[in-house]
Amino acid sequence: MEKDFSDITDSSLEEIFFTAHTACANMGWDIDYIHENGFQAVTKRSMSSWGELITIEITESSLNITSKCLHYQILDYGKNKKNLRRFYEEFDSLFEESNKDEAVKFYHEIEHEIAEIQQMIADGQREEFTENTGMITSFKDLFKPKEGYYVTPILVGLNILIYIIASLLGTHFFAPTADQLLNAGGNFSPYTMNGEYWRLLSSCFLHGGLFHLLFNMYALLYIGFMLEGKLGSSKFTFAYLVCGISASAVSNLFNPNLVSVGASGAIFGMYGVFLALLTTKIIDKRTRKTLMPSISIFVFYNIMMGFSANARGQGMQIDNAAHIGGLLSGMVIGYAMYYVLKKNENRTSYAVMAVILIAMFTSIALAFEGKSEHGKDILKYEKLLQKYSDYEDIAIDAISQPFQSDLKYSNRLNRTVLPAWKGAVNIADSMKLLQLPLEFEEHVNNLYDYSITQRDFYSYLSVRYYQLNGYNPKIDSFNLVLQRIIDNISHYQKAME
Repeated sequence: MEKDFSDITDSSLEEIFFTAHTACANMGWDIDYIHENGFQAVTKRSMSSWGELITIEITESSLNITSKCLHYQILDYGKNKKNLRRFYEEFDSLFEESNKDEAVKFYHEIEHEIAEIQQMIADGQREEFTENTGMITSFKDLFKPKEGYYVTPILVGLNILIYIIASLLGTHFFAPTADQLLNAGGNFSPYTMNGEYWRLLSSCFLHGGLFHLLFNMYALLYIGFMLEGKLGSSKFTFAYLVCGISASAVSNLFNPNLVSVGASGAIFGMYGVFLALLTTKIIDKRTRKTLMPSISIFVFYNIMMGFSANARGQGMQIDNAAHIGGLLSGMVIGYAMYYVLKKNENRTSYAVMAVILIAMFTSIALAFEGKSEHGKDILKYEKLLQKYSDYEDIAIDAISQPFQSDLKYSNRLNRTVLPAWKGAVNIADSMKLLQLPLEFEEHVNNLYDYSITQRDFYSYLSVRYYQLNGYNPKIDSFNLVLQRIIDNISHYQKAME
């Protein structure tokens, strides 16, 4: 948004410069970069202004002012128009009372400051303030690819498209189950570490619900708007994919029992890239000063929220291992990208990206070494658990069917129910031989105890069924033991949801 004060006549450059400078100072705008024909300032942060960049260009008898949102502001919301109106009102009131001699004296005083700034820029000791080109002016512009903002809307659209396709193929639209996400391509350590390495990437484009998708896409739009133009679209895409794969690999190592999905690992990685660049001079000082606190707080808050939500055990488990893994890998990539951006050579860019890829795949291979056997036992456990469930279903179904006589009921116990529970005992016994994580072992022990108790109960019942009459303390003790084991199994199932 800009305004031209071309109607200023019979005024010297010094008068206009002095009046404009005073107007900005009176409004609390922070003047940073000064040159002989103007200066740049940043508005004071408030409820109505988020620190917009004001650029003032002055010639003899004319003044042009531009107000633009800085990198971290996606939409205008009318702030720039208001800034121009405020400046015009303040400038107009001051200009009527301006003193030419005072203006000339002021301009001569700042000439030395202008020379110092220009020398510092020439010596590389400070950066020339840069404007943000390509500011988003409407909500729909967030989804339109354009120069400096090409890959981000494509990634957002791809995530949304995959979510819709997965829903059409049977994944629940609002609350998909772990099995549905696994079938769609979720990252699950036993599968991924046993040859299905494509899950490291496919899981980055799946989401565990509509709100999960919306929150991640908002975060992606925000970081993409700030970062893609700085990195360039190809390097932004490279960093995004590498961070996503790295985050998935870390999730496999620290959450082997979790079906992990979501773009958040890759997105945290891009925030890590940006945090790394904010510690360098590749980004201008004012942007670094403004964004470092807000980006750091955003990252810290979301990681702490992940720990808090997992500790409460409510809702979908948050994969903080993926978040932290993506963040750290992003910071490493960010410092590498600083070197690339500083050199500004394609050969250097390709070499650095090749080194990053080699380092990533080597690290994943070393981290996964020896873990595949552990994963194979989990796969065996899953298959045995299904067989166990089949035996349990047979026994429960047989018990629930009506019977016409005590003899037929006794025969059903001996021929169907008791063999089914004996089969379940054998399956649970086979599970105990596997090398499983501690929480799996606890579950297997509970299943084993449950099967033994059911087998013993129906063995007792099949022999003494005709003798039972009224209250029997033995049956009561069986029921108490079964209830305790069932409570333990229920607790485990809730913890694993």
